Amino acid sequence: MGFHAQPAMHVASQRKGLALVLQVLCLARLMHDHVLSKTSFRQTFCGRFLMNIRHASLAIALVFAMPCGNAFGDEENIDSTQLHDMDKAFLDAAASADHAEIELSKVALAKTRTPAIRTFAQQMIADHGKNYLELQTLCRNKKYAIAPELDADHRTLLRKLNSANSDDGFDRAYLDATIADHMRMDALLDRAANNSNDSDIKRYSANTSLIVKKHEQMAQDLVAK
Repeated sequence: MGFHAQPAMHVASQRKGLALVLQVLCLARLMHDHVLSKTSFRQTFCGRFLMNIRHASLAIALVFAMPCGNAFGDEENIDSTQLHDMDKAFLDAAASADHAEIELSKVALAKTRTPAIRTFAQQMIADHGKNYLELQTLCRNKKYAIAPELDADHRTLLRKLNSANSDDGFDRAYLDATIADHMRMDALLDRAANNSNDSDIKRYSANTSLIVKKHEQMAQDLVAK
């Protein structure tokens, strides 16, 4: 959930191989021109073969003149205009969801006195932080910029959590908010996994859904204690 190094090395190795082929073909051209000046070599089978090689060398040279992205189908040339509006909306919503869970869990780390809640909040920050980095990589591939912001509901929720007085009241409010957020997030991911036409977004959604379901169950288990 990285991407750049391997395609670049693949293109470089192909270029080196084609460069070697060009050198051999150029040598064949020289042999062909030299023999032509002394015999009726053009009429022989070998003469016709070398003439074909001469034309092939021009074709390979044209391949070298083409941009790498077009010659080798570089996926990094995907433009955000190729994304469906539904996929763009999903990427924005997923980024905002990660951002919200990280911010809520930071408040939990600062306020809770319950070791289990603290451990849970730390895992939330780590998992959603990693997930957000993977989402950024996906968006870079698609040439689509994300700038997550807290919506009005989460800004209000943060104020309530920050003003919570009792330990029990805070822990329960934090867990309830986490469960509700993850239920919404899971529904969002399921829609993208089932309805998106983009294979990368479908794969990201399916993988992230597993993490979200795990978080939701962990929060429910803490509530039940």
